[in-house]
Amino acid sequence: NQILPYVFTALTLAFLGAIDSLLTSVVADNMTKTKHRPNQELIGQGIGNSIAAVFGGIPGAGATIRTVVNIRAGASTRLSGLIAASLLLLILLALGPVASRIPAAVLAGILITVGIGVMDYKGLKAIPKMPLNENYAKR
Repeated sequence: NQILPYVFTALTLAFLGAIDSLLTSVVADNMTKTKHRPNQELIGQGIGNSIAAVFGGIPGAGATIRTVVNIRAGASTRLSGLIAASLLLLILLALGPVASRIPAAVLAGILITVGIGVMDYKGLKAIPKMPLNENYAKR
């Protein structure tokens, strides 16, 4: 009985992580005109999160903005994601004390700038022209 709340919390986090990871894959597919393998994606994420948990790590999911920035920078192979992750780990380990002195407001500004930069303005402009769902329009 004492473990039951933790099981529900773990399942909720697992489902949210799966949805986020698949969303990132769909965004990358749309940008690169490719097709991902969802089963392979989720199995890899599960293995990675399980190994991270053994070392006291926090579970993670797809990083949509990092993926979009990587693709827009000219990435064309899976190796680019591995290199980006390795460099991020190296920077975190080597420059962690220096990075901890960067004010949160500066990091927030960078994230906002990158977020605005990856927005799909063509898609936003097309929203008013999209046909209404018939079931929704009858309400």
